Amino acid sequence: MQAESLVECFQAQMWNGFQESEEFLEILRVTCEQRGVSVPEVASADNLRRVRSRLQEFSTRWNTLAIGESLEVEFPHNTVERIIKNMFSI
Repeated sequence: MQAESLVECFQAQMWNGFQESEEFLEILRVTCEQRGVSVPEVASADNLRRVRSRLQEFSTRWNTLAIGESLEVEFPHNTVERIIKNMFSI
């Protein structure tokens, strides 16, 4: 549910042209609270800035594709496991 909250907040920013919001952490807090979960510990301003930058880069690459083209995204080894462990303090 924490990931869902993060995705929801980032999607809202994407629809807004990736305009950085000073209230992002507060919006994330409220979104997590509505779902009954805590804000992910990894949700620091620096980490969120990096994620926003990567999403913007990916979105730009995606939007320049012609019909029928595809986009491959590679994740370094153990990235997903590391993220999950950090988010849920496993």
